[in-house]
Amino acid sequence: MALGAVTWTPCASAAQPPIDPTQDDGMELGLRVEHAIDEQRSWSIQEAAAPEHDADFTRGNQARPSYGHTAAAHWYRARVAKSPNGEAHLLQIGFAELDDVTLFVQQGSDWRSVATGDSRPAVSRDVAYPSFVFRLPETRVGPTWVYLRVVSQGSVQVPMRLWTANGFRAHSQRAQLGFGAYYGLLLALGLYNLFIFSVVRERTYLFYVGYIATWVLFMASYEGHTALYLWPASPGWAQVAPGTFLCLSFASTTEFMRRAANIPHTVPWADRLYRGVALLYLGHMLLIWLDYDLGVRVLAVTGLVTFLAGPVPVFLAWRGGYRPARFLALWYLLLLPGGILLGIADLQWIPKSFVTEHAVKVGTALEALLFSFALADRIRLLRQRHSSAQQALLAAEREAHAAQRRFGVQLLAAQDTERERVARELHDGFGQTLSFLVGRLKKLARSDAPAPEAKLEELANVSQGAAEELREIAHRLHPGQLRRLGLESALEALVESLRASHDVNVTLELGGLEDRLPPQAELHLYRITQEAVNNALRHSGAKQLCVSVHRTRREVLLSVEDDGRGFHEESMGGLGLESMRERARALGGSLELDGNSRFERGARVRLCVLLQSHDGA
Repeated sequence: MALGAVTWTPCASAAQPPIDPTQDDGMELGLRVEHAIDEQRSWSIQEAAAPEHDADFTRGNQARPSYGHTAAAHWYRARVAKSPNGEAHLLQIGFAELDDVTLFVQQGSDWRSVATGDSRPAVSRDVAYPSFVFRLPETRVGPTWVYLRVVSQGSVQVPMRLWTANGFRAHSQRAQLGFGAYYGLLLALGLYNLFIFSVVRERTYLFYVGYIATWVLFMASYEGHTALYLWPASPGWAQVAPGTFLCLSFASTTEFMRRAANIPHTVPWADRLYRGVALLYLGHMLLIWLDYDLGVRVLAVTGLVTFLAGPVPVFLAWRGGYRPARFLALWYLLLLPGGILLGIADLQWIPKSFVTEHAVKVGTALEALLFSFALADRIRLLRQRHSSAQQALLAAEREAHAAQRRFGVQLLAAQDTERERVARELHDGFGQTLSFLVGRLKKLARSDAPAPEAKLEELANVSQGAAEELREIAHRLHPGQLRRLGLESALEALVESLRASHDVNVTLELGGLEDRLPPQAELHLYRITQEAVNNALRHSGAKQLCVSVHRTRREVLLSVEDDGRGFHEESMGGLGLESMRERARALGGSLELDGNSRFERGARVRLCVLLQSHDGA
């Protein structure tokens, strides 16, 4: 940069050839200035310019001076030759994170000073610009001494460039246009993802928006834009804002990666690790507020370590077959070089350069373009999953409708069969008995002799048998004892009838049925028990049965176990079992059919009903 004709005097030796004052593209001064370190930060400008400190100043050996984290004061000096036509020139310090930057200009035997830095309000700057810019004095006479003093808690980086007025104006326009395009690209992508989140309500997009927003705020703070335009009168906040937003950005990025790569399912062991890293960054944010210098040192090391280790689970998720992770892995690879260069340059492990300063910007810009493809791919996958889910739902609905139709047809057939059976029993049994009684009574009525007592007793016995047969038919149609005395008595009667009519050993275990259940619930439980017992007797050849019904405060447990042949595939879809399933669904319970019988072989029907599902039923 041209700051007028400048000559540099190493240790008060002969002046160097003057710098051409007509250069408009700026000139880096790192190798052209003399540098001294004041470890105690005790020098005044008079002491720094005194002859006894000439030996402390040595020629700069870095094009972009960077000293890592140091508490010392750094001094730079040069001699400015007279300006052609008295034109003023500008000295730019291109790092906006310096706490205290003071320019001293010799005016005769006195010194004029201009102080700035992010510890001072941005509104007080000599030139309103995101980084620190000084106007050098216009002089038409001999060379003038210029000293620069820099002190900062964090990383000390002093990239100096000398500009003509026209050159700085053109540079400023280019720089602001570039930053505007960079911020605009990221903010557009953030708004796009925010819109997607408002539609799909998936938090992955929200954490990506958080990453974009906090990263833009970090870069704007790091480059000095927020201090100049958003909080120009709040230097305290301007100092901690970059570290704060960087911690929030890293935390959001970690959670975004955890969700986008589906880490809890693809790489379960890394899930807690990701959560811990996110919390660690939030802790670093608090440390930066309490001790800025220590906080940014720790953050630089932690950020470097997590940047190196962070993508490993993502690559494992990709390798494990989770396709969306491939875009995330490429996205991370674009960010990785810039993040590593920024971290190690901040730690002074490598010298500052254009690449170290701008690699992370290029990486995030390319990442934004790449992630637009990732979003399109993710939306495509979501649509495919949605379409597959819809097709599966339609298929399930069709199967349910078909099963309902089959059940309806089976139910009608069963009703007709049951009616035919009842009609046959009434005709062949009860009807024949009534016909016999009617014939005998007519015969007695035609006889003139009184009816013998034996004949009357025979007719009474026949009538008693007919009545019992009629009650048995009615009981099978609907157990009246269940309505009058409850489930416990009805089950005891059912078991007694089984013992009397079948060659089978039946065990009944009841508990907690003293209090009545809702009538419909008792009927469903009775019919399920009845159907399970009948299935065991008809199909399994069982010789032992165990019926168990127990009620607790929360549930009713029913089981029917036998020692028969067990269940067969062809019997699993029968009307009886389907009827049991329908009654179980009506109860809100779960019905299980398995071979876990208490006997050495056989089958078990088990029903569990939660009582609260029938409150008020």
